[in-house]
Amino acid sequence: MVGTDLKVSLAKAVDAALAETDPNKADEKYMEVLQIVRMQVGDNETDMANAMQAVAKDLEDQGRKQQAFDFKQKTCIMLLEFTMMPLPPLPDNIVIATGPALEEPLLKQVMTIHFVDDVDLAKKHYAKILQAIIIDDSESSVCLRTIHGAMIVLARGHSHEQIPVYESQKKDPKPVLEGLGWSANNSHHSTPGGKAQLYTHPKLGKLALLS
Repeated sequence: MVGTDLKVSLAKAVDAALAETDPNKADEKYMEVLQIVRMQVGDNETDMANAMQAVAKDLEDQGRKQQAFDFKQKTCIMLLEFTMMPLPPLPDNIVIATGPALEEPLLKQVMTIHFVDDVDLAKKHYAKILQAIIIDDSESSVCLRTIHGAMIVLARGHSHEQIPVYESQKKDPKPVLEGLGWSANNSHHSTPGGKAQLYTHPKLGKLALLS
């Protein structure tokens, strides 16, 4: 298994490890990631660490910043552990149990709208707990970016709710959303990414879709 086969297997192994919620199974899947990396770069600790950093950078470039952080944290611990013990032998073949290939997600979350009574108080709150900075301040809303790259739009309102904002990964997600019980209403909100149309669901609440 060489070349692109290893790259494909590594991508699948990383997704499987990040998606696993059972800690013991997650350890096994991260081990699969490590083994594939070793097949790519060998057993030099610096080369393995650089390869893991490259994977984390790819995740960040895909907009998966929290997953990139989780991946770096877990793999740093793994590499540290293996400096104190022999590495396990490499298998003859790597088989990644990822199940069938998943379709591209319908939506990608790009920001959150937080409706608040006091925007100035909210700005101070997010600056303190998330080290957020202001990237856009208009009469209708304030857009913040946290130190980890997440965007939050503060808007005046009495509902005191947070609404996830998505952009479409496919041509027209509206028929799919409507088929799942979401209904578009006439409410729109301005964001740095464009107009966000609100959708409601009788049991799941609200979301917004960039138009």
